[in-house]
Formats: sequence, C-alpha cells, structure tokens
Amino acid sequence: MLAVCVLDDLDIDIDDHSVTVANTIEMSWREIELAIAPHSSDGDRAVRSARTWVRTRLRVIGWSPAQQLARVRPVGLPVGHVLHPGALWVRERVLGGSLDVGLGLRDTAADPEVVHVLDPQLVTYLGINVEAWWERACSYREEMAEFGIERLARDPVSTLRSVGDCDVPTLLSSSAFRHQIVQVDDSGMRSAAVPTRTHGWLDLGRIDPAFAVAAAGAVPDEQRGFTRPLLITRDEIVQVADGGDHRILDSRGSAR
Repeated sequence: MLAVCVLDDLDIDIDDHSVTVANTIEMSWREIELAIAPHSSDGDRAVRSARTWVRTRLRVIGWSPAQQLARVRPVGLPVGHVLHPGALWVRERVLGGSLDVGLGLRDTAADPEVVHVLDPQLVTYLGINVEAWWERACSYREEMAEFGIERLARDPVSTLRSVGDCDVPTLLSSSAFRHQIVQVDDSGMRSAAVPTRTHGWLDLGRIDPAFAVAAAGAVPDEQRGFTRPLLITRDEIVQVADGGDHRILDSRGSAR
C-alpha cells in the first residue's frame, strides 16, 4: 500500500483494521488481500494488482451509473491466459473449451484507452449491477462485430484486427462474426492463427504451421493470444492440441 501511495500520488491513512485512500474509500485488510491474490505480497505483480484495484475503486465511485455503463467493455481471453481471473470472472464460454468472455472496464488507468479485465472479487466492492453491465458489454461487442463483418465481407481473407475496444479474441466470441468468417467455406470451418490479441490470420494452408507458436512466443504474456492454431465454426472455437495438426479432424470435429 505504501507503493500504491508513492506510485499513484495518493494520500493513504493506515491502521490495524483498514486503509483509507484519498479520504474517499475505506478498504479492509481482507479486501487488500483479495486485491493482490494470488501473488506474493512483496512482488511486482502484487503492486500492479493493488494499484489497478485502488484506481478502479476511486474512478468508479466518481462516475454516475450512466458513465459507468459507457465504460463497460467485453473481454475475450484464451482459457489459461495470464490475464484470465478464473471461473468467477467468466460470463460466457464459447463452445470448444478455448475461449472465455467476461467483463472489462476502460479508463481506470492513466491511459483512458486501455481496457482492464475486471476482477470478479472487485465487483462486490463496487456495488454494481452486474447484469446491466453484462448486457451493455454484449451490446458493445455486437456493435463492433458489425464493423468487423463489413471488413470481412469486402475481403474474406483479410487480417483479423481489433475493432474499437474489442480485440480479436473478443470479436471471435461473437457468433455473428464467426459466421461471417466461415460462410465463404463450404465446410463451414476455417483455420486461423491468432498469436496476439490484436491480430489474426485466416486459412493456414498459406502460412508456415510453426508461425502461430513462434509469434505467440515473441510477444509479452499480456498481449499473447492463442499459442496454437484454431479451428473456427459458427458455434465453436477449438485450439489445436499441443503437437496437433489443424488439418486433421476426428469423427467428432475436434482437433487432434
């Protein structure tokens, strides 16, 4: 908490039971434990988590309900991603077991354009209407998917790119977006590499099979997308198993 005070230039009063930040919010030590879990309390990740938690609490308390909703965003993350907060965060699971979707929030840090994954434990302390936030997040995703669909309609083999505050995994969580991807193929399925959250490539028959793995390993953990190729249908996203081949399907349509 001393690091939060110094790095974010905040006034903090500490006693045995709680911490008062900027004379605005009071946080129990239990809440602070949740804010930094599961990181070691003396590590850099714990400091980053605490700063994000405190900034979010301070920002949200100063927003009206309408201003809160205006900043709500969906976030799609590969299962097992370093930013994935766990099962409590998941609001939607895409069939195939490779992609989860939950709530994010923009304008909680110095850069107002950055969307942060919303810690599910923090939701309790924010006192928000989760269902209303999720409805807004889904609406925003489909709005951005429409722009992505228009782009794909003009060029079905174009690079997959972020649209607005929705990165590629988030766009892929939209069934309408997936439908646009696969409708140009009679099989109803297309392969893709999405090694970073901001870019993806379709139809891997034209790409070195090792590209997805190598590209994913070359970016920071937070920006990494899927570490292996994907098989996409309208209803499902399957990440090829480690050592598998995106061109081989078993009788159930799953990668092996």
